[in-house]
Amino acid sequence: MRTTVILCHPVKGSFNHAISDEVVRSLKQQKHIVHYHDLYDEGFQPVLSADELQRRFSFDEQVQLYTPRAIESDGLVFIHPDWWG
Repeated sequence: MRTTVILCHPVKGSFNHAISDEVVRSLKQQKHIVHYHDLYDEGFQPVLSADELQRRFSFDEQVQLYTPRAIESDGLVFIHPDWWG
């Protein structure tokens, strides 16, 4: 089984990082193929720029890396803070 884990939290050592570490460890223990992405570590830019809009959403290289991995995955795990609670 292939699983993509996406973490989005700016602080190393945060509770979200601890959760992601445990999720990845557990999935690997269960013999999953894990694709792991820490969006802050990878410098992911979530804002749609005017240039991207003019290119009619032709995605940058980073998004092109994430897309096939997400499509081929049997499971997706998103780990992020809930700061509005």
